[in-house]
Amino acid sequence: LLIACFAAYTSAYISRCNLSPSLNAIAETFGIGAAQAGLIPTCFAIPYAAGQIISGLLADRYPAPRLMLIGLLGSSLVNVAFSVSASFPLLVALWFVNGLLQSMIWTPIMRIIVSQFRETVRDHAAFFMSLTLIIGYLLAWALSGLLTSLLSWRAAFLVSGLGMARS
Repeated sequence: LLIACFAAYTSAYISRCNLSPSLNAIAETFGIGAAQAGLIPTCFAIPYAAGQIISGLLADRYPAPRLMLIGLLGSSLVNVAFSVSASFPLLVALWFVNGLLQSMIWTPIMRIIVSQFRETVRDHAAFFMSLTLIIGYLLAWALSGLLTSLLSWRAAFLVSGLGMARS
């Protein structure tokens, strides 16, 4: 169970941290400056932060695995749609939705850990899950950076989205 949660959240992290290494290439594609390109991560951060609170409330009322599944599959679809988008405003809107969907993953995972592990193991399980941030971040930068430089930023989002769907 812990390994499944670890894989799910690592893939989720990859499917949101893939933006930073690709942002310059996205700006070039749409002929925009850094300030305008910065709208994309900003439009992720706001619903992601607010969504954490909402997600916590939902995880108390609905099955955590179901919330995770919605977040994971939804974010996967958003990444794939992002990879084929021909409009900068659509990219901004899609990344806003990705923020909402991504906010539905961490809190339910923590809910699962609290409910499925004894107190003596719980702290170790939570610490183990915190490693997903480091591993996911490193993998996102490596994968997205490599794909963006070798193929295109679109490939980085397509691969992230499809990889997340498999988790």
